[in-house]
Amino acid sequence: MLDRSAIMRHAKCCCVPVETATFIFAVFSSVISGFATVAAATANTWLGAVTGDENFQQIWDDPESIRQSMGDRVYNQRFADYSAALAAMMFFFTCSVVSFIFSVFLCYGTHRRRPGFVKAYLVYGVVVTILMMTGAVLYSWAAEEIIVGSMILIGCGVYSIILLMVQRTYETLRVEQSRNSGQLLCPEPEPCMKS
Repeated sequence: MLDRSAIMRHAKCCCVPVETATFIFAVFSSVISGFATVAAATANTWLGAVTGDENFQQIWDDPESIRQSMGDRVYNQRFADYSAALAAMMFFFTCSVVSFIFSVFLCYGTHRRRPGFVKAYLVYGVVVTILMMTGAVLYSWAAEEIIVGSMILIGCGVYSIILLMVQRTYETLRVEQSRNSGQLLCPEPEPCMKS
């Protein structure tokens, strides 16, 4: 019979121990989601500068003066567009904050050898993958955009491979923790001293 702990100790991903590869991914994910959080938090100010539309910020600050200068029909269309953009920014901000939190959990769990934190990220990753796959299928069906849905599904496939790496790390840390706790509960007997 194969020793599971021996197999887990030798688990590798691209010639790198799987825990190291997971930690590298966790650091990379934390940095990217941290930048995304900052970008989403400040999107209200830089979006108007990037698009060249000064009305974006003014429509929230002073809607009556914008309504008078544009007219009701144009104002209502712009307000709907800006509201949709603001909703998208809030959704992106929420997603990036949640991603940052769970990426930090993964960093902490792999660095401090805590399988509970790695499992939390694993559950988060599975939920995100299921939601993204469902969204891709619904988007492809409703909007009849097969290419976009296929790209999202390919991204989910790549992320699933990363989740397999995280799952292997979780199993390795869990086996290591159970082995360590077993040694604490049943310490090895001291050798007899000869006189």
